[in-house]
Amino acid sequence: MEHITELKQKIKSAQSIMKSAIPTSNTLAERYLKEHRRIENPERLNMRFLPKGAKWLDADSNGKLVEKVNKIPALVIPARNEKGDVTGVQRIYLDENTANKNTFMKTAKLSKGQIQSCAGVIQKGDKQGFLYIAEGPETGASIAMANPNATVLVSFGLSNIQNLAKIIKNHYPKEVIIAGDNDSQTGSKTFELTQKACDALKEKGVQAMVIIPKQIKGFEKTDWNDVLKVQGISELRRQLHLEDISGSKSTQMLIDDFIANEKHIELPKNILNDKFKDNILEVKKDQELMSKDIEKIIQNNNIKSSEQYISVSEPQKPAINIKSNKELILER
Repeated sequence: MEHITELKQKIKSAQSIMKSAIPTSNTLAERYLKEHRRIENPERLNMRFLPKGAKWLDADSNGKLVEKVNKIPALVIPARNEKGDVTGVQRIYLDENTANKNTFMKTAKLSKGQIQSCAGVIQKGDKQGFLYIAEGPETGASIAMANPNATVLVSFGLSNIQNLAKIIKNHYPKEVIIAGDNDSQTGSKTFELTQKACDALKEKGVQAMVIIPKQIKGFEKTDWNDVLKVQGISELRRQLHLEDISGSKSTQMLIDDFIANEKHIELPKNILNDKFKDNILEVKKDQELMSKDIEKIIQNNNIKSSEQYISVSEPQKPAINIKSNKELILER
């Protein structure tokens, strides 16, 4: 009985935090997501901002709820149960000057309330569509940016994924994908544990698969947000096997290909010229100008199909348990 009362108080505390939180637009949270995580349009995600000075409730040593004043600004992600009720929150505390994660706290992420068997629904997509599960909010936001029509859940921890079967079923997905981290070079058991969570969901009637990103050179660990930050949205979409409806490369994908030195990707033969080659550093500084130039060239040359593109290196292997782009195209 005492445990139930304590849990109820923690849930009320979490709900008070959400009540005091505000939209992320024009806040430190928006800066964190845009500048440090490369998330575009973060205002459309189910995330909030808890400003410095905001009031919330917390339980004292006697279990009584008392008012507190927030001292450090934070990005807030609500945790919801299978009924959709807010039962908990995760706060990512931010540096007021840099807008990055707070570094003077022991941990920049703190949870409050009931998190187990709950999830952050940071993007609600189409029914009978794709549903992704990410461990952390930044990874989830990256997946949401890559696939704006998908439902994206945040588990707030690897061990909680296996508890989300009821929430997953409520969204009626046609495909469930656990977007795991690639910690293979550290000797970590992350992938093994992620696969066990996937198997546990299958036992509960949820057919899921695990995908992990390709290891980025020089990184001990790689998650999907690392792919977005270092290699761009096009590479993130490629590894998730998401394509334009037309099957052709977008202008932004062209630009990302061209400025990524390590990929050794060439532009189409009828676009490639010495001017672009000689000024690659200048192009990096002015993507917007290059975008306009390439769009004009594409229009002038009537480029339609991805078959016109060439690569001087072998294509990357597909992410685990996902079909290659070639296979997907053949099935259409």
